[in-house]
Amino acid sequence: MTFLLAETTQLRLEISPTLQHQAWQQSMPYSTPSRRWSAYLNQLCLETVVPWLQEDYDCTVQSSTLLPNIGERVEGAVITLADQTRLILIPSETIDTEEFRVPQEWVDVPSLIGDYYLAVQVNPDEQSVKVWGYTTHAHLKTEGDYNWRDRTYSLDGSELIGDLNVLWVARQLCPTEQTRSAVAPLSTLTPTQAENLVQRLNHPDVLVPRLAVPFELWGALIEYNQRQVTHNLGRWLDNLFDSGWQSIEALFPTSQSLANSFRRTANAPEREVQRIKQITLGNEDA
Repeated sequence: MTFLLAETTQLRLEISPTLQHQAWQQSMPYSTPSRRWSAYLNQLCLETVVPWLQEDYDCTVQSSTLLPNIGERVEGAVITLADQTRLILIPSETIDTEEFRVPQEWVDVPSLIGDYYLAVQVNPDEQSVKVWGYTTHAHLKTEGDYNWRDRTYSLDGSELIGDLNVLWVARQLCPTEQTRSAVAPLSTLTPTQAENLVQRLNHPDVLVPRLAVPFELWGALIEYNQRQVTHNLGRWLDNLFDSGWQSIEALFPTSQSLANSFRRTANAPEREVQRIKQITLGNEDA
């Protein structure tokens, strides 16, 4: 069910019990409680917003996904529309709307940046998702405050546009609006460099991998992972799989329901997800 709050134009969406159960099952492969909870919130956010876009705005969603899993907790999900407009959803449990905080990965990694960034409150207890505002990549990059300690960009809540209808009107009236700022390219890692970096970040003393190395290295690892996913998708169409990729049933031999729920994505039929690879970075207790 979708409805608007009476006193504002902010949007509140209902989370169904079925979706809650499926999202929780899909978070199980993550290695620690904090990472599972983050993945759970990301999934609730994504799977609630996508149907709303399709139903209320008749949007054609080309793809929707979480940040590629390289074993780290990073809040956010991306929706790509048919015209290649990218919406970045940043979920949070906080009820405070005085500040919008976005992980640097979504702002400075070229393959991850989007056009519009949506601030989303997720309340599993009340079974609700509230989209309380949005901004563009250009505004976030040029006007946001960068915090080097946790590698985030932040904006005052008053700088966000609270009425999502404005976003759709802007897309119709100004289709060539400059929504993105230029970002610096990241270095290209070789397979050996990427593997060595993963081994370094996998050390038990590394509690927060995304903060353990300079962002340029961390971002380059994400870019490498993105390229590998694209490469593998092409090979998978021919049923060719590199070493280390397993069938979902092989990774979860005792849970057919978990394997089935993990296969499903917002817009892909079950048969499209055939292989999975588990990668763990950092301390298991993080």
